[in-house]
Amino acid sequence: MNQPPQLDLIRPLPAINDDLAEASTFSLKRMLEALIRQRYVFLSVFFTVLALGAVYIFGSHKKYASRMELLVQNARSEQVITAGRSEAPATAAEVSEEEINSEIELLQSADVLDEVIDPGWSKTSPSQRPLDEQQRHEGAVGSLQDNLAVTPIRKSHVISVQLVSRDPHQSTLVLKKLLDVFLQKKLQINHPAGASQLFDQEAERYRLQWQRAEQALSSFQQQNGIVSITEQEGGLQKQLFDADTQLRDANVEISELTHKVTADNDQLQALPSRRPTHETAIPASGSIDQLRTRLSELNLSRTELVSKYKPGDRLILQVDEQIAQVEATLKNMNGSYYAETSTDINPTWQAVEQDLSSTRTRLEGVSGRRHELADQITRLNSRLGNTEEQTQELNALQRRVAETEANYQVYAQKRDESHMTDVLDEHQLLNVAVAQAPTFSLSPVRPRPKKDGLLTFLTAVFLGGFGVFLVENSRSTIADDSELEAVARYPLLASVPVRSRLDANSHVDDLLA
Repeated sequence: MNQPPQLDLIRPLPAINDDLAEASTFSLKRMLEALIRQRYVFLSVFFTVLALGAVYIFGSHKKYASRMELLVQNARSEQVITAGRSEAPATAAEVSEEEINSEIELLQSADVLDEVIDPGWSKTSPSQRPLDEQQRHEGAVGSLQDNLAVTPIRKSHVISVQLVSRDPHQSTLVLKKLLDVFLQKKLQINHPAGASQLFDQEAERYRLQWQRAEQALSSFQQQNGIVSITEQEGGLQKQLFDADTQLRDANVEISELTHKVTADNDQLQALPSRRPTHETAIPASGSIDQLRTRLSELNLSRTELVSKYKPGDRLILQVDEQIAQVEATLKNMNGSYYAETSTDINPTWQAVEQDLSSTRTRLEGVSGRRHELADQITRLNSRLGNTEEQTQELNALQRRVAETEANYQVYAQKRDESHMTDVLDEHQLLNVAVAQAPTFSLSPVRPRPKKDGLLTFLTAVFLGGFGVFLVENSRSTIADDSELEAVARYPLLASVPVRSRLDANSHVDDLLA
């Protein structure tokens, strides 16, 4: 390889700058030469682009835009339809990106655009409409989708909506109609149709059930004399406890009185009922006289019998036996006396007998009381058993009253919430607020002559230069001496000084780097 001269390495800096300026001038010269060589290509591309831009600027229809802005917020919580009691939901402080995207999708949904193009379109089945009408409707919806731009504004909760059309009045009217349909769709989603009527009907139904349950409970309490089943059970249990205590006392008392009656009977049997108080001795003259008179009568009878019968006759023997007995008795009574004794009731026996009678009377009374207490306990147990059965029925009635009341309170709360939601819907208090109403502007958004003209010129220059670049890279001819040197690999005499300076400059560049 040929090394550049050493003198070129130590050239002063001004000389090096002159060489660099000469090299850049040479590159610009080459660019101008290429542009001149391919001037027809450049000019054809340039004027073609200018022509197309002019056709677009002066030949296309003017388009006018109407713009509105919607603010997404969490000022109102959505009503949750559940079977149970709904608590007040906590309102989120920040609006999420998902909520903003949901609002954007809802704004561009087919239901909303269908209603904007043809009100009531979604209420009729497509099969019931003519084919040409369906095609017209689909074309109008597609045109609206193409001209509608819905974009979220960065770092904000604002959605920008822009509609472009040939008529500024039409843009504003369609955008207002889109806003109205969108808000109605929001109301329909946030508050389903028939929710208020449903909660009104359910609240009234449970109110009537609650009223009937209270009437059944009141009738049951009146029929059974129940004020409080707990107090009644407590009263019956207290009465049962008292009766059982009295019954045990009566049993103890009966046992005591029975033993006392037995003891009194034994004492009465051991004691005499009377005791002597005075004794008088009286001769037995009356009895002796009677025996003597009897003896005389028997002797007279024997005399008569002897005159009639034989001495050994049975009748005479009987009379003789009787006479012998009377005489023996009369003999025994000679010198005997009668004793008159005065007696009085024994006070000890009388006291024991009175005490026995009193004890028996008391025993009968205690036995009767015991029998009554046993019957009372039986009745109280029966009433307590009935009360337990009544308790189950009463608890069922009370539980029914509590359940119906709770259901009524739940649906009454939901009814009130639904009515409040209706009021909010009437005033259109939603989580989407209109930050900017649809605007009206007579200034077209496209075409814009100045801006579009400048862009067309710059585009024409760029595409013309790009066309020259492509043609230059694709040609197979030699246009200057440098290209000839590159092909021949030998320097031309006319280009040796320039070549030397270029090699020196490249070496200087290497040293500086």
